[in-house]
Parts: sequence; structure tokens; C-alpha cells
Amino acid sequence: TIEMKADKTLSSVLSARAFNALMMVDFWNPIYSWRRAVLMQYVPGTASFDPESSRYDLEDAFITNVKKSGLYTQGDRESLEIQFISLLEVELEQHQKRIQAYLNHARDRLKTSEGLLGCLTLAESRR
Repeated sequence: TIEMKADKTLSSVLSARAFNALMMVDFWNPIYSWRRAVLMQYVPGTASFDPESSRYDLEDAFITNVKKSGLYTQGDRESLEIQFISLLEVELEQHQKRIQAYLNHARDRLKTSEGLLGCLTLAESRR
């Protein structure tokens, strides 16, 4: 398990850049994502806090573990590992544009009976 003092915030465990990249791996499933769950195998079992930098080493170790994985080193562009590492380099504004495009598409789908039925079917399957 990872231990952290009560006075430390999430930002000292995971940077906004890493958090955003992790969330964008499967942003259309914000609550539960099997894709993000797969990446959790690379989270180290322990983390150390560096008082000088006021940071935990968890993020660096996590990224290193992902980069050492077979799926990353094989270079499969479809792998979740490559997607996550690539998303680390994407600016927040690009993430926002991607989310907005997705929401616009969803809104347009809801204007059709087929799209509405598809959304209701999906919602029912996740209850």
C-alpha cells in the first residue's frame, strides 16, 4: 500500500499532467475504465516522499514501469501503454478540444432516434 501523510495533497502524488494523461486514456468512461485498470499494474506498491521537492516518487516510478513494459517496448501504437505515454505530451487545451468534440458528437447523436436508443441501451447495460 502507498502511505502518505494527511497534510499532503494529490498534487504531490500525481501531477496534473500525469492525471490528465491517465484520464484521457479512456475519458468517455470517467468512473470505471478497464483501460485505466490495466495500467494500474504499473503502479509501484510503495512510494517515498522527498521533503526537498515535496513530491512522492510514485509518478516517476509509474511512468518508468510503463516504459519498461513489453507492450510499450514493442511499439504497438494501439497499446494502452503507448497511448498513456503519448498523452503525457498533450497540452491541456488539446484534451479539452477532444472532450468537446466527443460531447458535440454525443449531442448530435441524441437528436436521432437511433442515437437516443443507443445511449439508453448503453446506460441500461451499465446499471
